[in-house]
Amino acid sequence: MSPDEEKRFISLQGSREDPDAENESLSQRRLRYALMTGIILGTTLGPQNDGICSTWPNVFASDIETDRSTFFNTTLEVSDWQLDFMSSSYFIGTLPMIVASGMLVPWLGRKWCMILCTIPGVIGWSLIALSYNVTMILVGRFLCGAAHGLQGIAVRSYLAEVSDDRFRGAAGMTTEVMKGLGFIFIIALGISMPWYYTAVFSACHFLLFGFVVAPCIPRSPSYLIVKGREEEAIEILRKLRGPYVDHRDMVRQLKKKNESTDGSAFWRIFFRPVILKKYLIVAGLFFIANFSGVEVIRGNATRMLQTSGLAFDKDITTMIVFCVLLGGGISQILVLDWIGRKKCLVASLVLLVVSYTLLGTYVFLNTEDVEMNVFELMQNSTVYDGSSFKTNNEWSWVPSLLLMTVAFGSSIGIGSIPWLLSTEYFPTTIRPQVLAICSITGNVTSIAALQLYSPLQALLTTAGLYWFYGTVSALGLLFTSVFVYETKGISIG
Repeated sequence: MSPDEEKRFISLQGSREDPDAENESLSQRRLRYALMTGIILGTTLGPQNDGICSTWPNVFASDIETDRSTFFNTTLEVSDWQLDFMSSSYFIGTLPMIVASGMLVPWLGRKWCMILCTIPGVIGWSLIALSYNVTMILVGRFLCGAAHGLQGIAVRSYLAEVSDDRFRGAAGMTTEVMKGLGFIFIIALGISMPWYYTAVFSACHFLLFGFVVAPCIPRSPSYLIVKGREEEAIEILRKLRGPYVDHRDMVRQLKKKNESTDGSAFWRIFFRPVILKKYLIVAGLFFIANFSGVEVIRGNATRMLQTSGLAFDKDITTMIVFCVLLGGGISQILVLDWIGRKKCLVASLVLLVVSYTLLGTYVFLNTEDVEMNVFELMQNSTVYDGSSFKTNNEWSWVPSLLLMTVAFGSSIGIGSIPWLLSTEYFPTTIRPQVLAICSITGNVTSIAALQLYSPLQALLTTAGLYWFYGTVSALGLLFTSVFVYETKGISIG
């Protein structure tokens, strides 16, 4: 991107918020930041359940290797394509509700949509817990996807609108950290209890968010302003921005930034060159993210470890991989508003290119050894338990380490920044609608990447699949350097 293009982009987005007034004492500022932290953490309990739901297929895949029983002691028969579909059915479920959210979030508001999404979420998790066949699980996964489709639009819009510009990136990325905690919670629970009890825990978690926490958070001041409820918005801004800033000027500035889109037909606005260009940038990043294996590793970490040859217990190794994802998310929060979105993307993709290249090379050179060990283990064992699978290769710790590096690389940039930019590139009046379109784009590419995991592995071999992910990551570096706009510290309107 040329300097002139970047200047034009910044001028469209507006300038930074004024710093806190000098009259605000240190104790007042600390209390305000504590309130903001509490609001952010409470709001991101919903995305934490999203992390639990997207990772839950790992728990199920691990359990059915040794015990295919259900809560009612019936036996499940599960094929590879059904395991693939167990991940993708969740994203399929998000699509209709994401479409609906483009109307519901601007109409009901961010807060009420967070409460409303609890209903299909709890029903979905309950259906999974009580399933006695795979079809019931898939329907439950679809309903959970519908819940998180609505919730994701509401939560991401809300966090972008209530946060100070100086740490808006960190606030937005808290969703990824909470999702990372959800990854670890569900893997840890899966080690100690059957898959159907983990579904019961997840239903209770969703109830806590929707009916206890979400009702307690304030409404989005930006939403209230564009709805003409300025006095109510100013009361909330006094708590969020402090009592000494010029709240009425903040209201005027936000209304001014939304003037060009207020009252116009959405599709006419969306197809304006400046808006369409930014959407295409976000869509490109979603394609790169999913076809560099971001969602695949979340939904299939256990299977990826098994097909690559690992040195340790698969459940423990899977949990370590998700701990690394969490660590990457925390690292991103610390540096995102300092070095910017674009540099985080570049660092992330460089790690993926290097890691996938090495991982594919390792698997290619050791494929015969891995296949021979699986054959010998199955010949000499009554039951094949993937948790005890190891290769005799003294370098068998390498795939675990490289997969952890992939997890860290994806979590510091390409796995989350497309979602952040999909809220930061567009003003309040059209943010939910464009975010819905971006989310559909992201989820469709997620579905494709997840459903193609086994076919691509069969077509390209495991090594070839990793090289494919590495190639997409390398193309992502070029795309990022040419097209991505920086939004660090810029008021989004």
